[in-house]
Amino acid sequence: MPDPVRQAHRGLGQVHVLDAGQPPAGDREHRTGTHGSASGGATGATGSGGSGSGPGGSSSSGGSPGGSGGSGGSSGSGGPGGGSGGSGSGSFHLQNGENGKCLTQVYGSTGLGSCSAPTARWTFRSAAGGGVKVVNVSTGACLSANGNGQAVFVGDCAQGGSNLRWTAGSGGFLRTVFDGGCLDLAFGGGVAEANCASGASSQSWART
Repeated sequence: MPDPVRQAHRGLGQVHVLDAGQPPAGDREHRTGTHGSASGGATGATGSGGSGSGPGGSSSSGGSPGGSGGSGGSSGSGGPGGGSGGSGSGSFHLQNGENGKCLTQVYGSTGLGSCSAPTARWTFRSAAGGGVKVVNVSTGACLSANGNGQAVFVGDCAQGGSNLRWTAGSGGFLRTVFDGGCLDLAFGGGVAEANCASGASSQSWART
């Protein structure tokens, strides 16, 4: 009859051998499960980055939902439109800012009248030496300064004097190269040259 004590020792020896060698099936499954869990977690971390395509990032398969991608930069609005250019070409009226009348030619002089008058249209022509000549479209004559406090006339554009050259400043000012005076309303009517006064509506000539 087998000795029960020896069988028990043999059983313990077998268990001891199993522990020292290959683990029991239950232990192998438990460790494998633990390893699989860790592997799955790493994959999930990779997915959490998300791709940045579109408005939000799409998640990688197997990972947690991807983080939203950075919003695209707003397209820059166009800059403001270009400023309106001066009437360097073509014809226009020179309308006074104080009384609304237009500069006209009256024979060999200048005057103020209706903007629909035949001699109320002017144009700027580049002048040698700088500035422009203010040319009457109807007659071809040029605006001519005659000194501070004096009436402004028209003359032959072929002449090269500085009295025929003007500079068009901001606010519609017309300054003569001759002595630096500005085109202004004359006392009692008409047009004259006067000292330039910033902001004076009588010296403002809008091109219309």
